[in-house]
Amino acid sequence: MTTENLEKDTSKLKKCMLGFWNFITHGGALIGFLVGLITMFLFVKNLVYQTATEEEFLHRVASHVRPALIFDENFSILADQGGTEYIEDIDISLNEGGVPTQMVVHAKTHLSYQPFLQSMTANDYLITAKRGKKYDWIFTFKQFGRGGDERHIFRIEIIN
Repeated sequence: MTTENLEKDTSKLKKCMLGFWNFITHGGALIGFLVGLITMFLFVKNLVYQTATEEEFLHRVASHVRPALIFDENFSILADQGGTEYIEDIDISLNEGGVPTQMVVHAKTHLSYQPFLQSMTANDYLITAKRGKKYDWIFTFKQFGRGGDERHIFRIEIIN
């Protein structure tokens, strides 16, 4: 073997090693980039999951999406689900038997749509609504079924 042939073989080996090294370098960079991208995706996904399952976050979202208020015939607030941001006060008129006959909801601001009012007890009412003075809504009750509950519990939902 001559030195010239040896130099050609060494040159071929160098080119082959250089090509292999370029392949490893670029492939490693590509693999590193993909691993980083997947890690970032999993981090963001975990962060969103943790935030979305926190009770405080869920209450905040619920109070903005479907604000509601649960109360009884004395307007004792049993649960505030964001409704006090929209409702200033509620006046409830009762008949001699302690059954609600009329309810005036005093809103803090203009409510474009009628609030959704429902009974949370076994007492059944036919509830009609109309606008009152300024921002008020007047609900009139006609009881057509009595479930035996002494308390009258209501839920009012603000429709945005």
